[in-house]
Amino acid sequence: MPLVNLGLVQPEVVIDISRADGPRDVSVADGFVTVGALITHARLALDPVAARWQPLLGAAARRIGNGRVRSRGTLGGSLAHSDPAAELPLVMVALGGVYSVTDGLRSREVKAEEFHLGFLTTQLAEDELVVSARVPALGPGWGWSFREVSRRHGDFALAAAAALVRMAGGVIVESRVAVGGVADRPVRLADGSVKRMQEILVQRVEIGSLTIRNVEASIVPDNTDMLLGMSVLAIGRFTIDRDANRLVFD
Repeated sequence: MPLVNLGLVQPEVVIDISRADGPRDVSVADGFVTVGALITHARLALDPVAARWQPLLGAAARRIGNGRVRSRGTLGGSLAHSDPAAELPLVMVALGGVYSVTDGLRSREVKAEEFHLGFLTTQLAEDELVVSARVPALGPGWGWSFREVSRRHGDFALAAAAALVRMAGGVIVESRVAVGGVADRPVRLADGSVKRMQEILVQRVEIGSLTIRNVEASIVPDNTDMLLGMSVLAIGRFTIDRDANRLVFD
């Protein structure tokens, strides 16, 4: 439907799948959260299982469009549409998600980072559909945040970021940061691109805040597209809420 609304396609037939049988639940098993492709954004935003085991999913879903869009749009539709500014593909890339797709006869799994090929382009064949998405459950010591910049709430994101950090002994030992709206697909920053950010966060963790507007050169490596640097600048300031063990974009 987004492509129809934008006037990019004029299909002869439009099929409403809102009442179709299919996976639309959130489940947890073996350390992973699996989300059915037919779940609506509104339901995902309020799902208690997602909130407990991977809150980034609900945080992203709550930022999607308006109430009408959230009540009709689905996870599978968002992933297959592959808008580079879309919230859920960005979170899936940040989490290292894996999609299950099928043509009705054969099924296969595709990593989120490999699925999104470019602007509105994916690995899906013409006869394939997304069935579900699987992401790691949020484990002990992990903090998270989702933040986007838009002209108004519900507008397309000008830039967005999803981040996770794992702390042990007061030190950040692992991180995952992905950005959206700044390239032709969601982009996960390489480990080296956040290494300096980790060092600065550790130095400032007792204070609890960090202004990054003047340290973008240290965060973004030389061989990274300047658009990624712009996305970091758009986010503004990072703070750490130590009690909630959550990385917060301010």
